[in-house]
Amino acid sequence: MGYIVVKKLNKSFLRKRKGEVDTIHALKNISFELEKSEIVGYLGLNGAGKSTTIKILSGILKPDSGSVTVGGVEPYKNRKRYVKNIGVMFGQRSQLEWDLPAIDTYLMLKQIYNIPTAQFWDTFNHLSELLDMDDIEKIPVRHLSLGQKTKCEILATFLHRPSLVFLDEPTIGLDIKAKENIHKVIKSLNKEFGTTIFITSHDLSDIEKMVDRVLIINKGELFYDGSLKNLIKDSEQSQELTVEISEKSQFSLSKHYKVDELEYNKFKIKLIKEDNLVTLINELMENNEVISLKIDEPTLESVLINLYDTIEVKEEK
Repeated sequence: MGYIVVKKLNKSFLRKRKGEVDTIHALKNISFELEKSEIVGYLGLNGAGKSTTIKILSGILKPDSGSVTVGGVEPYKNRKRYVKNIGVMFGQRSQLEWDLPAIDTYLMLKQIYNIPTAQFWDTFNHLSELLDMDDIEKIPVRHLSLGQKTKCEILATFLHRPSLVFLDEPTIGLDIKAKENIHKVIKSLNKEFGTTIFITSHDLSDIEKMVDRVLIINKGELFYDGSLKNLIKDSEQSQELTVEISEKSQFSLSKHYKVDELEYNKFKIKLIKEDNLVTLINELMENNEVISLKIDEPTLESVLINLYDTIEVKEEK
């Protein structure tokens, strides 16, 4: 049995609109299992059911039917004991005191989680080094940059060494370099502490850089559960090749390929699954004066856009 086991989970809400009461089915028979130490991405459009799932997994909400266990514990039934073993980081909500240095929050968390003094300082020093804190925990939070605050939030989230961590938009607003550093730190903490990490993010670089497995939810139903590589590989998205040829040459290529002219002597070729990239490149090189070639692989973003478009078309029929 997995570390997290979700079976036939259902949750509905009543919504009052224009004097009428509607039933919103937030989750519909959701089932999945996660092993301990997995890093999993949970994806879906706004309103798909992601937040409801996390609130049930964290013990905030009680499901209407179905079951959820985390390490054999039902979150909403044993919340006081359960929350001591989880960590939560919301990119748009801070757990730090705005007017105080972060170290004050850490000392407060030490008391809340009853962390032994030796373990507290050992974990704090280790996380400080890993995050390259450079004493920023001694500065009032309001004076910190966004990147510095994110570091402080991560330290607060992992300080009590939780077995399960929920990360919601963990790198929101950060620049590319800061995001890359946070990705490395989270992966390192996952390996060192064996922490199971559940990530939801609209920034798909968070997913691509940190997870191997993704769950996709759509209108309360689990649409996909599998590896990120297979999601991209099995999608209808394919490789694209951009080629620039000499002004002196006339572009020549088999009619089989789909070609779009981007500008004078620059073309984009979209391969279908049956096409062989090496064969295409050989034909281009033999029949054209090629100046440059660029190969674009399908991205998670392009796959999801196509996936959501396909879902919308099917629902409209």
